[in-house]
Amino acid sequence: MFFINMYMYMFMIFISLFYKNFIMMWFFMEMSNMFFFFMLNFLNKFKENNIIYFIIQEMSSIYLMFFFIFNKNMFVFIFLLVKLGMFPFHNWILKICKNFSWNISFILLNIQKIIPLMFMYLIFSMNFILIIFFNMIIFIINLFNCSNLKYFFFLNSLMSMSWFMLIILISKMFFFIYMISYLILNFFSFKVLIKKSLINFLFNMKYNFLIFFLILNIISFPPSLMFLYKMKILSFLFLMKLNFFFLMILLLFFIYMYMSFFFFFLSFFMNLKMEKNFFLNLNFLFLFNFFFFFL
Repeated sequence: MFFINMYMYMFMIFISLFYKNFIMMWFFMEMSNMFFFFMLNFLNKFKENNIIYFIIQEMSSIYLMFFFIFNKNMFVFIFLLVKLGMFPFHNWILKICKNFSWNISFILLNIQKIIPLMFMYLIFSMNFILIIFFNMIIFIINLFNCSNLKYFFFLNSLMSMSWFMLIILISKMFFFIYMISYLILNFFSFKVLIKKSLINFLFNMKYNFLIFFLILNIISFPPSLMFLYKMKILSFLFLMKLNFFFLMILLLFFIYMYMSFFFFFLSFFMNLKMEKNFFLNLNFLFLFNFFFFFL
C-alpha cells in the first residue's frame, strides 16, 4: 500500500508540471498532499506532527483557491509562502521536521515544494521581491544556532526558495534546470545520510569527504555547480538592470553564506574516512557538475 501511495504521489507531482491552469495545478497539488499524508502515516510514528502538517496544508490550500477566485494575488502569494515554509511562516515546518526521518525530510523540504513553486511562477512579480530580503535575513540569523544537521538542510531550503524566486524573473527553462540540479544534489546528500545513519548533532558525527563535497555543492561553494548557476543568476539580473543596491546586498548575503558554511564544515574535513566506493561517487558528482554547467 505504501508503494502505491508513493508512485501516485510522484505521478501527481510529475503531471502537474504540464499544466499552466491554476485550478488544475491546485487539484494535483491537493492529490499529492493526500498521498503524502498517507505516506506520513506509514513512515512517521509522531502522529501529532502528521496532523499539524495536514491541517496547515489544507487550510492554506482552501484560502489559496478562495483568494484566487477573487483575483487577490497578494493573498495568494501569502498562502504560498505558508506552503513553502518561507518568512514569516517558516517556524511551523521547522517544528515538525525535527521529528521526521531523513526520508520524509527530503520529501518535505524538496519535492513537496515543487508545485507551490510553480504557482509562484504564475503570480510572482517585482512587488513581492522584498520577501527575498527578509528570507535571507532569517537565514543568516538562524545560521548562528545551526548545530543540527536537519536544521542545516531546513536553512538551506529556506535560502534556496529565495533563489528560486529570483530565477522566476529570468526564464522558465533555467528555473527547471536549477530545480533538477538542486533536487539531485539534495537526493544524494539525504541518501548518504540515510545510509550512514548519522546521529543528529554535528559535533558528534563522523564525516567523510563525499558528504563534505555534497554540502559544498548545496551551499554553492566555488567552483561547484550551484555556485556557477548563482553567478549566472546574478549576471542575468544585472543585465535586466535590476536595482544595483539590491544586487549588492544579494552578493553580500552570498559571500557571507560561503564563509559561514565553509568554516562551519572545515573542522570536519580533517577527520575524514574514505569509503570503498568513494572515487566512484566523487567522479559521478564531478561529471554531473560538468554536464549541467553547459545546459
